Amino acid sequence: MRKIDKQNTLATKFAQAKKPTHYNSTDFRYYLDVLMMLLWCQDGLCAYTEKRVLDLSQTEIAQLFEAGEYHLKEGNKKVKPTDIFCDLEHFNSILKDAQGWDWDNLFAVDDSVNRNIKRKEEPKLIEKCLSKNWDFNEVMHLLKPDGINYIWDKYLTYNPKTHLFEVNENVEDDILADQISAVMKVLGLNCEPIKRERIKALERGLNELKEGKTPQIDEFPTAFHFCKQILNI
Repeated sequence: MRKIDKQNTLATKFAQAKKPTHYNSTDFRYYLDVLMMLLWCQDGLCAYTEKRVLDLSQTEIAQLFEAGEYHLKEGNKKVKPTDIFCDLEHFNSILKDAQGWDWDNLFAVDDSVNRNIKRKEEPKLIEKCLSKNWDFNEVMHLLKPDGINYIWDKYLTYNPKTHLFEVNENVEDDILADQISAVMKVLGLNCEPIKRERIKALERGLNELKEGKTPQIDEFPTAFHFCKQILNI
């Protein structure tokens, strides 16, 4: 996962608004403002897997905001574009009830990854942290893509042969490696459907590089950068 700059430059009405403590996406008027601002920050990609979830440019997303508020409309009603395939996701789900609209804890994430993987795997990691006396929040922050100290290749590497993200071999501490591996599973980095799509995109881009062309990489950029480095293309 690459580092994400989450400066909120468009959804300023949300930033200034009084926010409910508990998260409820259907009741809060700025839900779409937050989602679209995050997608702008994330270049239309899932924050974790980097699969494309919105096929709009940064300029096109920015044009959906007016005076600090999302304004895409049909008639007099705000609508969610039908081509968004993601959820507004809480990186640390423990904070969802008490800090449901904390900007720092929110990402736009592929809906299948959020619903079918993270919601199932995160409780398992919470239990594992309790059993091993780990701080769950600290463990999750190891791979928090907007973290101040997050460096995309510090803890992760990518294996071009297996097309899997792996723990960087420079991580010599076994406990730390175990923690990183657990968070990778929670975030769905190597789930099979994502892996299949990633293989197709990367092989196409790498073949174009070998042919002397300049590939247009509009999803899975971190895996692509790893492959370029490792394969020395």
